[in-house]
Amino acid sequence: MHNKSVEKWKAIRNSEIWKTNNEVMASLELSYMNLSSVLKECFAYCSIFPKGHLIYKEELIGQWMANGLVSFTRSTGGMEDDLGNEYFEQLVQVSFLQNVHEKAYSTKVTCNMHDMVHDLAQSISDQRILLINDADKAIHKDNRKVNPTKIKKMHALYISGGDSNVISMVSKAENLRSLLLERIAVVGTLPISITKLIHLRYICISNCEFTVIPNNIGALWSLHALHLQGCNMITYLPETIGNIIYLRTLKLNLNMLKHLPESIGNLDKLCFLDLDGCVSLEKVPESIGNLINLERLDLQCCKNLKCLPESIGNLDKLCFLNFQSCERLEKVLESIGKLMNLERLDLQWCVNLKCLPESIGNLDKLCFLNLDHCKRLEKVPESIGNLINLERLDL
Repeated sequence: MHNKSVEKWKAIRNSEIWKTNNEVMASLELSYMNLSSVLKECFAYCSIFPKGHLIYKEELIGQWMANGLVSFTRSTGGMEDDLGNEYFEQLVQVSFLQNVHEKAYSTKVTCNMHDMVHDLAQSISDQRILLINDADKAIHKDNRKVNPTKIKKMHALYISGGDSNVISMVSKAENLRSLLLERIAVVGTLPISITKLIHLRYICISNCEFTVIPNNIGALWSLHALHLQGCNMITYLPETIGNIIYLRTLKLNLNMLKHLPESIGNLDKLCFLDLDGCVSLEKVPESIGNLINLERLDLQCCKNLKCLPESIGNLDKLCFLNFQSCERLEKVLESIGKLMNLERLDLQWCVNLKCLPESIGNLDKLCFLNLDHCKRLEKVPESIGNLINLERLDL
């Protein structure tokens, strides 16, 4: 607003917006009115989160993308589109998003919304975005909010709590682009009806009791992001997941997966694979080397993982590799020296790690190397002196 003329400022001073008892809300509305049309839509979308919710930047941008608010600027897509980052920063600048936190040498950026800002977002959001907290109560007590006509038009749904009634309702949302489900008390196979929502681009299912992901998941070929988080009864994924060829983000953290399907190598647009907390995972398939656009691989707390396949050296774009607390990891493969774009390598609490390969000295973009609490590591290779961009070394 700093570039407005005197006449514009006078118009603002005389605006009807100030004829209210709540000057704070009036100021927020004024800030909203001065956003671009696309920023207004991005801000309104934020009403889908519950008050006080910790918002992850990359997930927010992914949902904007799923709903057509941000266009991909690279032919292969990516974790965070440049335009999405720009929109995020602009909403931070006007304090619509606040308490931005980014841990040093981490890729996770979080923020939240003030309750009054959230009220504003809800007041201007359109009828295609719906948040249902305590869904089991809402479905029975507020038929206006969840009536079938309204659900059918939904583009984005965030549902917390509930049972099979929730799934029945979701299956009617035939125009859905993004779906977020948490704490749904349905045991067994993820209902096939969800896999028939062919417009879905973003799915996040967290802390639910599903035990099986059906083969039909492969029919969601438009999907860009699939998050199955904290669903600790899921022990395997179907091979058909390799059919979701436009998938860019796959988060499987805090599940009980023992292995990954070979078909995961078909996901050549995948940028982020998150396996954090998969404590039963014993190995990663050789086909992981086919993920030519993978930028981040998080294996933190994969406590039964002993090593990765040699094909990991084919991941030319990998810049973040996290082995933290992989307690059975004994060695890092020589092929890691081929990862010329690797910037962050975390081996903290790899208590059985015995040696590092000499090839680690080839990683001339590496800026962070964490070897803290590697109790059995007796020495580091002489080639570590070649890491000319190393900024932090934890021993």
